[in-house]
Amino acid sequence: AKQYGMTVDVVSVATEADTAGQLAAVEAGLAKGYDAICVSPITPNNLNPVLADASSKGIPIINVDELIPADVAKDAGINIASRIASNNYNAGILAGQYMLDNLPAGSKVAVVEGMAGNSSGQARHDGFVDTVTAGGFEVVASQPADWDRAKANGVVTNVLQANPEVAGIYFANDTMALGGIEAVEAAGLGGKLVLIGTDAIPEALQAVKDGRLAGTVAQFPYEEAVICVENAIKLLEGRPISTKIDAPIKLMLKADVE
Repeated sequence: AKQYGMTVDVVSVATEADTAGQLAAVEAGLAKGYDAICVSPITPNNLNPVLADASSKGIPIINVDELIPADVAKDAGINIASRIASNNYNAGILAGQYMLDNLPAGSKVAVVEGMAGNSSGQARHDGFVDTVTAGGFEVVASQPADWDRAKANGVVTNVLQANPEVAGIYFANDTMALGGIEAVEAAGLGGKLVLIGTDAIPEALQAVKDGRLAGTVAQFPYEEAVICVENAIKLLEGRPISTKIDAPIKLMLKADVE
């Protein structure tokens, strides 16, 4: 925005569970008369009333990261100019393929999911499960922890007690992975399981560097935001843009972090 002489206001909420707070924040923002909105909803539905209002006012909307499906948007009366996101199904594939390549044949693995109804988390789960099951692994547990570190700690504690033979765990985000690491280490299994997170947040990258986490599937939100602002400018200038853009992803291992 600075490069192109634009003004951008950023609004957010404290947690990835505050759907009502996010709706209130966007409602307040809409009253300021923006020329375009780049939005990353917590769920595919929680911002739909205010986004429908924006569409009725003719304000262009670019949907970033957590995508609102086309049918949901249409039913809600939302016009989305472009969707920009990592391919979350492929993120799950990357994690699953790493486990297939680095664990014995027929291994038993688990998934710590995000929040129920969250499409990106579900896609990560599906990509991982489809990959490892096709490769002959058994998914012995798949439980949500609502993106929460403490909840993930409890979920992993229970999974390890019920499935002591589990060899790997995939986490749909890094916040949960960090809680899972703590549970694994508390059980005396540090370094004995393959643990993979998603998002490549700084604390998780450090955990990869330290060998506590095998890897994390990096998304590149900075790049997503650059793409979003550039496309918003094009929209306002009447230039064509792609209606769907896949942002890059990469499984970050220790060698990548170092």
